[in-house]
Amino acid sequence: MALSVGFAVTACQPVPSASETSNISTRATLTPTEAGARFGPICHAIYPDLPAAIAAAERDGFTLDPSTGLFEHESDDLQMRINSEKCAIRFLTTTPANQLANIVIGFADGARPFFADGPGKQDVDIGTEDEGNGLTRVGATRNSAN
Repeated sequence: MALSVGFAVTACQPVPSASETSNISTRATLTPTEAGARFGPICHAIYPDLPAAIAAAERDGFTLDPSTGLFEHESDDLQMRINSEKCAIRFLTTTPANQLANIVIGFADGARPFFADGPGKQDVDIGTEDEGNGLTRVGATRNSAN
């Protein structure tokens, strides 16, 4: 699905298991719009400048967990993977997994101020997984080639 602002999103592979992260139950959930607003300034505005993207994530409260390779947020159920291949975010939301269109639109709305339209637009793949108890795990990835 391509949105008119040049933000192409496709529902694709399942989201990696939450078992890679710790203390998930103690972290705050986010709306897709809030997650997009966290993704945009790092993965759209800065990435693929890897050192700058990592520094921006650290300024935003992320700390690298060397055992998983994920940057874990200090208070939100939010993880990022930032490397030479991709800039990706994973978050927990109360938006149902079967409402993928609402997730995509909300995420794009949050990220919109941080990406370029037109040539070289930045494609993002989004996948969801039902976590049970009314929660959905969402993953969004921008590959270094986009």
